Amino acid sequence: MLDVFEKNMLKLDDIQTANDFATVWSANDDETEVSVNDTVKDTTGYRYVDSNHVPEALKDNAVIHYMGYEATIASNKLIDVWHAAEELYAQARDYDGDWHYFIEGFEYNGDKGWYDMITGS
Repeated sequence: MLDVFEKNMLKLDDIQTANDFATVWSANDDETEVSVNDTVKDTTGYRYVDSNHVPEALKDNAVIHYMGYEATIASNKLIDVWHAAEELYAQARDYDGDWHYFIEGFEYNGDKGWYDMITGS
């Protein structure tokens, strides 16, 4: 019997395959099953946990930045955020040779008014 984490990983793999995404995203909380319509919340990334930060939903039509590139999300739903993240990764890969295809999270940059995409390899 699969636990929630394993079910979510399989579902995210299916989403990745169906959309031909090069990026990998483990966008789950281990307690509830993930859906393409889930609201994405900001995070400081699992390596940089800030106990004073309560995650908030990304804003619809928010701008995401990564390695000097930017994309606007259509909505804060997982599928729309993933499409924007994929676009950013593709630009960074094609123009800068970036290989960091694991999406770890999005951190709100209040000084700039956008979200920074956090990746790993």
